[in-house]
Amino acid sequence: MSKQAMRAQTASLEVSCVSDLKSFVSLEKEWNTLVTTHNDQLFMRHEFLCAWYESFSPNGDIQVLTARSGDGRLVAALPLMSERGSIRGIPLRQTVALANRHSCRFDMIAEDPVEAGKAFFSYLASRQDWDVLRIVDVPEGGQAWHLYNAAVAAGFPVGTWAGQRSPFLELPDSEEGLQDRVSSQQRSNARRRLRQMEKKAAVSVERLPATDLKAVLDDFFKVESSGWKGRKGTACEQDEQTRSFYTRLADVAAEREWLSLFRLTLDGQTIAFHYGLTYGKSYLLPKLAYHEAFSDVSPGLVLMHEVIRDCISRQLNRVEFLGSDDEWKLRWSRTVLPHHWLYIFRDNLKGRLLQKVKFGWRKAAA
Repeated sequence: MSKQAMRAQTASLEVSCVSDLKSFVSLEKEWNTLVTTHNDQLFMRHEFLCAWYESFSPNGDIQVLTARSGDGRLVAALPLMSERGSIRGIPLRQTVALANRHSCRFDMIAEDPVEAGKAFFSYLASRQDWDVLRIVDVPEGGQAWHLYNAAVAAGFPVGTWAGQRSPFLELPDSEEGLQDRVSSQQRSNARRRLRQMEKKAAVSVERLPATDLKAVLDDFFKVESSGWKGRKGTACEQDEQTRSFYTRLADVAAEREWLSLFRLTLDGQTIAFHYGLTYGKSYLLPKLAYHEAFSDVSPGLVLMHEVIRDCISRQLNRVEFLGSDDEWKLRWSRTVLPHHWLYIFRDNLKGRLLQKVKFGWRKAAA
């Protein structure tokens, strides 16, 4: 056993903590096999997590939990990291998900989620190097809830926050079927705005090939930073880590044919852009941008409608808007997937105090 890995025998599973990047990288093949077989989400794939770690926390203290069966197979995984933090000024040691707001979604990956949740919790409970365990944006019904349930059963202080509610649109087999999924007014507005554009200049909507990717991404970053995100300082262009992540992710996605970049141009000028990903039978939309100077013809609306049409033609099953339930997304679909932040506190005086500060006092004040 390496110095970077700590192991604990828990029930029928052997739990290990991988704490160096090299060892984590070596897990890629069996990690992705586990994902595609038991919790097939792009956000939990090894490539996605590596792109995230190398961009946002290259020197972070990773604590990737893995569980193996008696015959040595990887049967569960939970990518975590350790860091210092505080709750209302109280310093603490926290073990957190290998994720942030750009991760869109996070979860445990397990062949048997109930058994894995118990095994991972038992292992974590045996360690004394954390005060709080925080797992962000777990989808309702996600596997990580079994870790939380194991903590509840053991009597540990816990709590949950309601996270983002991410809209999604189940796609019909044909465009005609959209009339049962999307309001006629929304579809009519999109077509009318497109006609208005066509009267002004030459309009082009294209799903871009993954060639000259740097130039294409530069175009996207430029459009995004030209609007309100640029004014608020939240555009990819304005943060080196964020730009690095979306660039790395695009490179990986292009190699694996997941990348779906859409561009709307008016007389050759980009006025709307989708940084999209196609995974399985779903179109995922982590980033989009439009040029505010053309807001009178609603470029975002027009591009979204054309992208949905393209997804139907490719026989995809779903469009996932990701993120929060912004009003523009709800105009396309009011069906949402709730996410939650899960907190587990150490079962000691400090842990109970932290839980009270984070959750108890809030309820008392309500």
